[in-house]
Amino acid sequence: GATVGGISGSGDWMISNSVIDGNSNWGGAGSGGGISANGIMTISGSTISNNSSTASGGGIGNYGDLPLIGSAISNNSATGTNSYGGGIFNFGDMLTIINSTISGNSANGYSGAIRSRATPTRSSTVTVADSLITNNASPRSVIHFDGGINLIKGTTVAGNSGGSIQSGDSGVDTHLTIVDSTISGNGSSYADGIWAIRTGSLSVHNS
Repeated sequence: GATVGGISGSGDWMISNSVIDGNSNWGGAGSGGGISANGIMTISGSTISNNSSTASGGGIGNYGDLPLIGSAISNNSATGTNSYGGGIFNFGDMLTIINSTISGNSANGYSGAIRSRATPTRSSTVTVADSLITNNASPRSVIHFDGGINLIKGTTVAGNSGGSIQSGDSGVDTHLTIVDSTISGNGSSYADGIWAIRTGSLSVHNS
């Protein structure tokens, strides 16, 4: 059998000033221990914490459009052997993170904080702005963008373990721009700062 996490929804949703805590999914139920989002789901002023998934996306699994504003994603975990995205797993059209904190999340595979994936037939746009990403852990990378158009702006990525930002991997065009951001103190045998592999483009400005 299988179980879903705390909230699983499609269509047009809003979660505001709420706490999603202590949920889990297991047994092949897909990603998103706290929230599994399809369609358009807006999250504001909320905390998603202490959730887990045996697949990916310990806190959130996004398969649609997800604006995350003024919120905290903390202490979530992706616990499967090769799971990824301890805080957030994105396989949606758009993920926008603004003025938020992603901290204390972990993944047993890679991408302790955020894992975003696109394919040649399904693109994705990810923006992380004015946010803090710290104290997340995985064996490989804290943030991994594999495909799509990705922007990090005015954001601090520091004090994580397992590496910092990975751009590319599978060969799908990955475009990453980093502007006015700090990337520091992320220990890894791969790359402490940015690791670009089979990527489309990488631009770093004033960072």
